Amino acid sequence: VAGCMAFISRRLRKGSLRFMELFEEDYSREEIITMFLAVLELTRLNRMRVEQAGAYAEIYLSGA
Repeated sequence: VAGCMAFISRRLRKGSLRFMELFEEDYSREEIITMFLAVLELTRLNRMRVEQAGAYAEIYLSGA
């Protein structure tokens, strides 16, 4: 999870991104789960913001 947190943090330094951009690579099930846990942990630590305009709208991630 720590490695994925670092990857996401580096990516967010370039600017915000769509949530689904994290999963566009050909990752295994375990890697997808780990990436999602990293998103939750970064959010819990207030190191990332998660925003969605409304139900079923695109989810955006940005640095906190």
